[in-house]
Amino acid sequence: MLYLPRTAEVKDSQILPCQHHFCKECLDQISRDQAVKCPECRRDYETDEAQTDFRANSMIESLELAGAAPTATAAGPVSNELPTCYIHKAEAVKMYCTTCGNLPICMVCLAEGHNGHVVKSILVSSQSHSEELSSKLEGLKNLEEKLLKRKGMIQQARGNLNEAADEKRRALRQELIAERDSNRQQHQQSDAKLQKQKKEAKESLERKTDLAVEIYERSCRKMKEEMDRELEEMQEANDKRKKELDRQMTETERESSELKAKLEKEEMRKNEMIEEQMKAVEEAHQQYRSITSILADRHNLRDAQSSHDMCAEIDRLVDWVEDLQVPEVEELSKVTVPSLSSFQSRGTRVYITDEEEAITPLKEESEGWNLFGLAGSPEGRIVVTGEETRHTSHITEVDLTGNVVRRMLLKTSSQSALRYCKALSRSEIATVCRPNELGVYKIGQAEYHKVDIHQVDRGIPPKTEVVCLAVDPNDRSIYVGRYGLRKVYMFDRDLSHIRTAELPPIMFDWPHDMAIHGRDLLVYDAARKKACALKIDSGYTLEVNYTFAKPDTDEESQAPYSVCTDSRGNIYILWKTTVEVPGKLLRRPKKQQESVIVQYSRDGQQILQMRKVDCCNDVARCITVMETDAGEKLLMATKKTARLITYRLVIRREPTPQSEPTQAEGGQ
Repeated sequence: MLYLPRTAEVKDSQILPCQHHFCKECLDQISRDQAVKCPECRRDYETDEAQTDFRANSMIESLELAGAAPTATAAGPVSNELPTCYIHKAEAVKMYCTTCGNLPICMVCLAEGHNGHVVKSILVSSQSHSEELSSKLEGLKNLEEKLLKRKGMIQQARGNLNEAADEKRRALRQELIAERDSNRQQHQQSDAKLQKQKKEAKESLERKTDLAVEIYERSCRKMKEEMDRELEEMQEANDKRKKELDRQMTETERESSELKAKLEKEEMRKNEMIEEQMKAVEEAHQQYRSITSILADRHNLRDAQSSHDMCAEIDRLVDWVEDLQVPEVEELSKVTVPSLSSFQSRGTRVYITDEEEAITPLKEESEGWNLFGLAGSPEGRIVVTGEETRHTSHITEVDLTGNVVRRMLLKTSSQSALRYCKALSRSEIATVCRPNELGVYKIGQAEYHKVDIHQVDRGIPPKTEVVCLAVDPNDRSIYVGRYGLRKVYMFDRDLSHIRTAELPPIMFDWPHDMAIHGRDLLVYDAARKKACALKIDSGYTLEVNYTFAKPDTDEESQAPYSVCTDSRGNIYILWKTTVEVPGKLLRRPKKQQESVIVQYSRDGQQILQMRKVDCCNDVARCITVMETDAGEKLLMATKKTARLITYRLVIRREPTPQSEPTQAEGGQ
């Protein structure tokens, strides 16, 4: 846009990079140390950046030739008398020659030097251009209304953005306070529960002590030791829970700080967009005011000579404003920072590491020691159970180096003495043995007491035998499954029967292994090659909550074999696959079993990790999670060689996808 300075004399018009026009003499006066500040927009430039405005200089020279140099003043109206010819001083200029570049001439000039040229009357051209400029001036007034309206929209967007940012800050602050209060409440509940348990245990001990006589003093001391051990376990569990809550609180505060930083960055970016749009609108409005001020004190001769340039400038301004892209108010006011709860959802998870540690085999393969049960103790003891001979089962304690610490042999009336086990507490193991035996073994003391499950239900068919069990870590209740029977028997830690539930007939023939996961009973059926989670509190017949996905698309050859969970609720299932191995020379291919450990998410709907197991020509039989001083480990045992393999379970933060940076949209 052309800015005509209101000075007594215009000399050498200059244009700055910001498109504002000034004469060279004025710029020289305000320049300091080869630098100049634009009087209009206050931007700093080097003096070398100012360029000569040939277009404005051409218009000024034309006006000077016509004797109408731009010497307008602020006082009084401009005279409408026609100027005199610059050659024939006595003659008035009444027309201009378009052939000679719109040169103003008089009648004598027309007769002497412009015969045959195309000439136009100044008054007629001025009248026609005045009408055109008047119509465009009306359009400029409408344009001003649009600019003011858009200016209001941008101001409204700025206010909405500030309100939304304040609201988001308040919401984040409230979420952080609520999270802190929740953790504090859980701390208090955990302490209250521990105090209550201590009080109940103390009262129970006092009642038993008061009722005991001298012949039961030894028994009372023993019970006190057990109670102290249980209280120590409760204290350790409570300390572990406190540590986890503290870690979660630290993670929550860190994530809240990240969200605040993202919110401030988003607010800064939106404010920069608003400032850019506001600056563009202000510049357009300034150009509008400049045009209207020029048109307000226009001269007929000037209109005749520069009206086409003014019209072009007005058209360019209108097109530029129409093409100006201003984002919607809702887009500028929108805050895209996620909430604290959604930001926390990515969290951490447990990974099975590649650190495989093989423990020395317990027995040579030739001795045929069949292993069927596996449990771990935090004191560094591993308990394995299995079949020693046809009528003898065994319970064996092993340290982490593979050395046998203690071993107990038990006779059975069954034709196969298969024994299974699960950890009941830090110092106790629950175990079942065919056909109807359920017992509790105390680690380190070689004490074992048992009950006959057949006494619970006299209607049990004679050919059914116990094959698996599960332990609820919350109340230490025991769940027992039987071969050929779709029933689960529930006992308390004193081996007293609680109730009996039935498995859904559509899903199972009979359970092969079980585990407790929250309020779900994880059960797998190797015959039907299925693994499901059943709702414990669903009544007499347990309902299916969800089914586990198989690790491969070849579902016919895959069957679950063992299941366990870790302290964070992740689920691990040992799957077996039958594959064909090429025979030697011309022999037929033979079938071979391969094992894979699959880690599932806490809801059982997603496979997190898979790991193939090298059993060294043996069969992987069972898996369990063992707590050690270095953290939890996944423990696996083979059937024939009783080879033990451990894998470390580590907690790592889940990776977050790199999101592409958003580009601020807006035209200038």
